[in-house]
Amino acid sequence: MLCDECGENEAIIHLTNIQNNQIATSHLCESCAAEKGMEPGVTMGDLPLTDFLSQTGKALTEVVTAAGPCAYCGMKIEEFKKN
Repeated sequence: MLCDECGENEAIIHLTNIQNNQIATSHLCESCAAEKGMEPGVTMGDLPLTDFLSQTGKALTEVVTAAGPCAYCGMKIEEFKKN
């Protein structure tokens, strides 16, 4: 797949942006991504995405449940799950 910006190089960054319930996906080559301030060489580690997300959810639930409502927004975990 070619870069959406330059149309010349192979896209290595696949960025999904969700805003106002609208999904937009951009496919960028390394140089176009760098121009936008992204670092293509940075990785999240060797965890598969599903494992990473499941661990993140557990951590969030444990922190919010233990501490009560979120210190930043005041939302309780039940409200967060509904929204």
